Amino acid sequence: IPNSILFIGSGYFYPLTFKFLKPSVNVYLLDVFRSVIEDVEHIYRKYLSMKVKAIDEFRKARRVGIMVSRKPGQYRLDLVEPLMKRLRELGKDCIIIDTDEVSPDVINNLPVDAVINTACPRIGIDDLDRIMKPLVNAGDALKRNMLDLDNLLIW
Repeated sequence: IPNSILFIGSGYFYPLTFKFLKPSVNVYLLDVFRSVIEDVEHIYRKYLSMKVKAIDEFRKARRVGIMVSRKPGQYRLDLVEPLMKRLRELGKDCIIIDTDEVSPDVINNLPVDAVINTACPRIGIDDLDRIMKPLVNAGDALKRNMLDLDNLLIW
């Protein structure tokens, strides 16, 4: 495993994905549009904090929505049954939310206390600061110890 990774591109999703998967590795972004190289550690810490807060609030939620997108490549119906089983184990009520459009506005207006995202994993990173409800990606919701900070999943 390398000590450092240099991502050449733009945006934080992929560099943050590397960092979430291997927190001990230094991850740098060479942003081709801004012509800068930056260590993503400060962004990682910000998103890690938001993610931990979302997971903590999710654990307190009573009614949880399992969001399923009908978009090609994002239709993860295979995750619904294991998620429903996990929610029942946690004593939560759940509803399945089948949607074409997944956006912060849609999520913020759902009649639930928290949301599990089975659609695009970018939603749990790119839009996390605009989503008012606790949102966790399916991989985090399926974990036994949802606050395992050494292994927070993107998907």
